[in-house]
Amino acid sequence: MRMEVCIGGSGGQGVLLVGAVIIHAASLEGKSALCLPSYGAEARGGEVSCFVILSDSEIKSPFIEKVDYLVFFNSASFTKFHQHIRPGVTLLYDASQIELPDVAEGVKLIGVPLGELMAKLDKRYANMAMLGVFIELTHILDFSLMEASLMNAFKGKSGSFITLNLQAIEAGRQWAKEQRF
Repeated sequence: MRMEVCIGGSGGQGVLLVGAVIIHAASLEGKSALCLPSYGAEARGGEVSCFVILSDSEIKSPFIEKVDYLVFFNSASFTKFHQHIRPGVTLLYDASQIELPDVAEGVKLIGVPLGELMAKLDKRYANMAMLGVFIELTHILDFSLMEASLMNAFKGKSGSFITLNLQAIEAGRQWAKEQRF
């Protein structure tokens, strides 16, 4: 199994954090994982992306062959990575922020209402809710490893901070379960 994921958004939306949590959880499961981040000099607001490769065997090349999942937090990412949108790919996007133009037939579109999902939580954790949708959709990672992965990503943060992130992941998972993808 080899899965390639492109995650895109603006600086400050937690794009690189999502990639880091995914690769840490994958490594805890004994999978090979690689994250290739890309970001501008801007601290917040500039375009940020990362390509994540997950595999059951050794990753011999970081070259992205064919993206299986696109995860977009803003419309600029759609524009930047449109060449990866092809039949067979699954596109997860923040439906409260992005209005998609027409895409090729055979692309699975999943508009996640992050604004609605985060109404009862803090919108700063929307990236974690999207991660929850991704985990539920792909079943590529064991949810029970999320706490350890978050603790690794947030060394030195309080337990309540980890709890809020886990609640957002769970909100995304529950939404995805209800959709029965």
